[in-house]
Amino acid sequence: MTDPASLADATLATLLAVRLRGTAETPAIEATLATMALTVEDPQTLLGRLELAGLLELRDGPVPRWRLTADGRAEGERLMAVELDRRNVREAVTHAYDLFIARNGALLRACTAWQLVDANPSSLVTNEHTDAAYDEAVIERLRSIHEAVLPICGQFAAALDRLASYGPRFTAAMRRIDDGDVDAFDSPGTDSYHAIWFELHENLLATLGRDRSTEPLP
Repeated sequence: MTDPASLADATLATLLAVRLRGTAETPAIEATLATMALTVEDPQTLLGRLELAGLLELRDGPVPRWRLTADGRAEGERLMAVELDRRNVREAVTHAYDLFIARNGALLRACTAWQLVDANPSSLVTNEHTDAAYDEAVIERLRSIHEAVLPICGQFAAALDRLASYGPRFTAAMRRIDDGDVDAFDSPGTDSYHAIWFELHENLLATLGRDRSTEPLP
């Protein structure tokens, strides 16, 4: 018989991985689980069981993709609330979250500056990355954010093992940016700094049962 605690952990991990992806094929879900060092022995079977339970649905199409149902989203948040209280880390994660979200606006503004030289809505000027001095100034802003967020990531890692990968991933993205990879700043198609930040933010919202719409404007 499956250990109920192990099943709950596997369910939490799988529902979280699907939430972080939005919609995803099974291999992408498995890759997200691996990134967070979460172990699910038979993801395909568990995905099917969660579908039968009404927590996931498989969207038809040329490439079938999984997504959460409303019940799946609620169940994931319930399991993570139990996890916080069982490990007695709710206060620690909440404190680190407050420090993280206080830097969210600076990160978003740096990403806008990376994309646009002039963000005037009446005449947007795209950054073509031909001005090395301009790009370096924006990268320097990101370095300051990076230096501030790494200790916060350390607090997350100390509280929950599944949050431990974010600090190293931020550092890897920062290294790629320093090496001249313009996509490593904010490209959605790679493990860019902004993509990692967005994922961590969603992970924290799920973990703490928060609603993005109620957060203070950046």
